[in-house]
Amino acid sequence: MKKVLLLIIFFLSSAALMAQAGNDNKSALKLSFSERLRIETYDNVNDLNTLGTGNQTYTRTKSTLGLDWTINPDLFFGFKLTNEFRKYMAPKKNPFHWNELFVEGLYLKVNNIFNGTLTVGRQDISLGDGLIIKDGTPFDGTRDNYFNAVRFDLKLNKENTITFLGVYQPKEDNLLPVLNGHDIDAAQQGTDSYILDEQTENGFGAYYTGDFGKFNLQGYYFFKTIFNDGKKIVPGSEIHTIGAKIKNQFDAQLALLAEGAYQFGTIGDYSRSAYALTAYLEYKPGFKQEYLPKTIMPGFILLSGDDPATKDCEGWDPVFGRWPNWSTSYALTLAKEFGRSAYWSNIMNLYIKLDFAVAKDVNFTLQNEILYAPQKSAKTTLLSGDGTYRGNLTTALISYKFNGNMSGHFLWEHLEAGDYYFVGHSSGYDFVRMELAFAL
Repeated sequence: MKKVLLLIIFFLSSAALMAQAGNDNKSALKLSFSERLRIETYDNVNDLNTLGTGNQTYTRTKSTLGLDWTINPDLFFGFKLTNEFRKYMAPKKNPFHWNELFVEGLYLKVNNIFNGTLTVGRQDISLGDGLIIKDGTPFDGTRDNYFNAVRFDLKLNKENTITFLGVYQPKEDNLLPVLNGHDIDAAQQGTDSYILDEQTENGFGAYYTGDFGKFNLQGYYFFKTIFNDGKKIVPGSEIHTIGAKIKNQFDAQLALLAEGAYQFGTIGDYSRSAYALTAYLEYKPGFKQEYLPKTIMPGFILLSGDDPATKDCEGWDPVFGRWPNWSTSYALTLAKEFGRSAYWSNIMNLYIKLDFAVAKDVNFTLQNEILYAPQKSAKTTLLSGDGTYRGNLTTALISYKFNGNMSGHFLWEHLEAGDYYFVGHSSGYDFVRMELAFAL
């Protein structure tokens, strides 16, 4: 009942603002529909077990109906209703579920308010490269990534903007109504809806972006609270994250991007001190031949790990950056290690990424990553407790745009596991995904 009341209040508030807009002849209403079909198959991604106990093959079908209403140039209303279900071919014992029909988007955007833009409601948010702000619902994978948020983008001038953000992310959807919330795949079934996160989290902060000619500077501060509810993977925590990102466009062909962040706060009764560093070059050589890359990107990632010899925590927390950032498959492997999906922490990554324009509407990406762990881990059924070499990860992605409404891709990822994992038990895995997406 509370969800319904909240939804009614939101609609009434929106209607009041719309009424104030009057009969503007620039008002425009647009309906949209999208369908995403995926087939995913992998052998040992979850546990790296050579016995193949984690083998899975399934289809994923996501349907979304959207409504965009531009009431006038300063007032916009957005709404999305979504369902995604899976059909398992392996293991065959997994029963079929239609899964829930849920509100993926419901927000009101007001422009030219105090020299900025105010956006209130359920919305998608991505800041910078997504190191700390990208996905508010990491447990349900790529089904959605929305935030329940209040966002205000303050335009200082043409070159400088500050984004103020406050978010609330419950472990289950207790804010808006869902339909069929009790017929969900067992691994994601919560009390009345999908499990969206292992524990409830909220946070607030500010994100600055400024352009200075060929130089771009971004700086941010964000505070996140993890509550003692849900699966209780970690104790209640308070995490402060402060960081900066730079981009220097040397010329039309070469750019340098780098980001660094530091975390402090508490995890249970102990303190936290962690850091993240990323850097990469983006080089566009200008080759005319299709078999030569159009972009070459060598890069480096360092996310601090927890030192098991101390009581305090030195491990990086991804904040709201738990998404398939550097790998779709390895995000699943990390879930076994940390008990939290896409929990990017204790990782050093040396990689090179090559992008090719095979044809007018065909792109090919090849990436190789050499993965290490800055800290050794305690011995488990997955981790050796001795080594620091996670392994070598190779990714190949070919994408094709049929037309303005339809696109597709084929993704293959392969990991050769290193001595960070349990020797004799873990070898590696293959992950394959095929996708066809249609939008109107």
